[in-house]
Amino acid sequence: MKRLGPFEVSYAHNGKPAAPKTGLFPLVVLSHGNSGRFRNHHLTAAALAELGLVVVAPQHTQDQFIGGEQTIAAMQSRVDEVKAALAAARSNAPLRNSIDAQKTYAIGYSLGGATVLATAGAEVDRALADAHCAKNAALDPDYCAAAPWWARWLERVRGIFSSQPQLQKQSNFATAAVRFDKIALVAPLGQGLTPQSLGTIHSKVLLLPIQGDQILRAPFHSEYLRDALKGSHVQFNTKLVGHHFGFITPFPKWLTDQEAIPIAIDPPGFNRVPFISEANRGIANFFLSP
Repeated sequence: MKRLGPFEVSYAHNGKPAAPKTGLFPLVVLSHGNSGRFRNHHLTAAALAELGLVVVAPQHTQDQFIGGEQTIAAMQSRVDEVKAALAAARSNAPLRNSIDAQKTYAIGYSLGGATVLATAGAEVDRALADAHCAKNAALDPDYCAAAPWWARWLERVRGIFSSQPQLQKQSNFATAAVRFDKIALVAPLGQGLTPQSLGTIHSKVLLLPIQGDQILRAPFHSEYLRDALKGSHVQFNTKLVGHHFGFITPFPKWLTDQEAIPIAIDPPGFNRVPFISEANRGIANFFLSP
């Protein structure tokens, strides 16, 4: 066992990839939620790796600037980091000969869902976000409190404000969309993304809303994406019941005894381990199916 942040995890540091029994390994990139850590989803990464997928989970390094004057650059950085993680895996000497170039997948959780969709080519219409919040602010309060900066970063990600050289210098961002074969979205943000651009994403998509989510509330996000991504390539699974932060690996008791960590607090009777296991099964079945 080795320490990964606060977590005790069994893994082979700098280990070599196993030889594929059949064919090559699909490549999966996993984008964490706002101000989270890549290690928060080590249970999901490990579950997929054990099934023969290469999982890369970038640390989104600029989330501390979200909500302030540098929000645009911070969110642009998220998309850069997704692309950089994919490129690093494909160029890594031990890995590159084991990766199936025809199978590139993505997992996005919460803000990571919007990050993955933006990487895949989703665009934003700020008027959609404004109209949504003018009508539904009381029903979708957490999103609407932040809606203006969601819109600003997505506009920048799609190059709408490309005349801002000071931000351009902060990133090697390229506006070309990444073609993911499959995308799994867990409790994703949806409002503000245009139906037209979402309709151009032809990846197979698994939507996993969390029933009881009080951060990105139904029916404004996963359901909105389901309708905009319409088609037989979209699966909508409503089996997950819990709360928004339930997909994050449970923190060790020694830490929660010392610190009050809001995202670590579960409602009475809720157990994250079987909840995450159920989500992982759904994601794995989706990725491994034809």
